[in-house]
Amino acid sequence: MLTFGSKRCHLSACCLLLLLFTGMQVVNAQQTPPLRDKTKWLRDAKFGMLISWGPYAQVGGGEDVMAKYRLNAKDYDKLIKSFTATHCNPEAWVLQAKAAGMRYIVFSAKGPDGFSMYEGKFKERDITGTPYRQDVLMQLVRACNKYRMPLGVYYSRIDRLNPEYHPKMSGGPKII
Repeated sequence: MLTFGSKRCHLSACCLLLLLFTGMQVVNAQQTPPLRDKTKWLRDAKFGMLISWGPYAQVGGGEDVMAKYRLNAKDYDKLIKSFTATHCNPEAWVLQAKAAGMRYIVFSAKGPDGFSMYEGKFKERDITGTPYRQDVLMQLVRACNKYRMPLGVYYSRIDRLNPEYHPKMSGGPKII
């Protein structure tokens, strides 16, 4: 079983997978034929792993922890500085996914909290600016390549750490 330190995280991951597959069916029913052809492999694969993880996990919240607890960027920066990624082992994640029969992995490289799980231009807001200091996305890319596991990357256009962000702006996916 893949856990990130608590049963709550495991339950959250299961809920995210359920949402991913439920949403995929709704969207696919309304696609035009060319788009349906391009997504055939993903629809046929059916079973995969979604990894969405970051500083917000320290307070038992999801990517919406800033909105949920009304945290400002200064408060969230404290979570970033204390994020150790203690149980980070992308190779083990890939091996566990393969052992479970999963056909792909989708990784949240940057969530709406504005934090990046890869080395970027803004070290104070990415994984290399934490005590962990390693690019998790690159580690996962290498592990997926090593074990021939297809990898998709999620990148949120919403960035609550950006001072120009407005809560009513929506750059994310449309809910159908």
